[in-house]
Formats: sequence, structure tokens, C-alpha cells
Amino acid sequence: MPKFTLNQGEMIEILDPLNQQSYDRLQGALEKKICEVLSEKKWLEIWEDGSWNVEMSITFNNIEELQNA
Repeated sequence: MPKFTLNQGEMIEILDPLNQQSYDRLQGALEKKICEVLSEKKWLEIWEDGSWNVEMSITFNNIEELQNA
């Protein structure tokens, strides 16, 4: 299954020229979802540890075009 990904830096590079807070707002929305299942204290431990990443990806079923490339 092909997967194409934008990492955190790539997203910031695209969003910052549009609005300086765009990426921060997206990350905040993601953190809100995290805190629905984890305590804020646990999330802060993970945050401070640095063992996390944010990415945007698209995956789809294999297609003939990619098999012939």
C-alpha cells in the first residue's frame, strides 16, 4: 500500500506563510483528542520525552501505474 507523508517541518513550511498559527491550531486540536484518552499529565510526560511526531499521510491501494514504475 503506497504511503506519502508530510512531516511536521514540511507542514509548518506550507502553513506558516498562510497564517502563523495554522500549524499550532492543528496540533492543539490533535492534543485535545489525545487528552480525551490520556491525562494531561501523561501527555506532558510524552511531550517532554520527545518520543512523538506529527505527520500527515495519504495511503491507498496499489495501482497498476505504480507497479509499472
